[in-house]
Amino acid sequence: MSFNPPILTPEEEAEVAAKAAQNVARLAAPDNTPLLALAANLRARHVDPKDIEFAGRPDRVAASELQLKALLLRAGVTEVVMTPQLLAEQQHAAAWTQTELNPAVAALVAERVAGIEKLPAREQVERAMALRAELGADDYDRLVFEAGSALPEAAKADNYALKTMAAQGRYRRAAEAAKPKP
Repeated sequence: MSFNPPILTPEEEAEVAAKAAQNVARLAAPDNTPLLALAANLRARHVDPKDIEFAGRPDRVAASELQLKALLLRAGVTEVVMTPQLLAEQQHAAAWTQTELNPAVAALVAERVAGIEKLPAREQVERAMALRAELGADDYDRLVFEAGSALPEAAKADNYALKTMAAQGRYRRAAEAAKPKP
């Protein structure tokens, strides 16, 4: 008697493959954040002059540090060595957090752009030309340039969408320019 496995549809096969990939990724990269947090807390206690166990006891600090290193080694955790470059990158990432539009603002811009996209192409072009005349050719062209390649054609006909996306483009360029150099 032979065993014939059930035949899966292509959708079921894709689902099984996706779940298998998730399991492999989860097993391949365990989250060591709690263990590293424990190590950081223990090391903070090592230098705390008011700590009951470690204050004024370099022998206990040394023994605790050895035990901590052995624990991390057994767990397969490699600690990230803090270099000036890594510190600068972390500080930059913390300072420049708004690389994407606020979801409510993005939804409003998308709604306005969708409304313009529903219009005939000729009317879209007429609105864009009217906005260009209203803002002035130089200012309009500067806003289009600052918005970058992510600017939809329909957004060129809406003052709010154009200015919002131009501001976001300026922010992204400033964040990129402020990145620490290796």
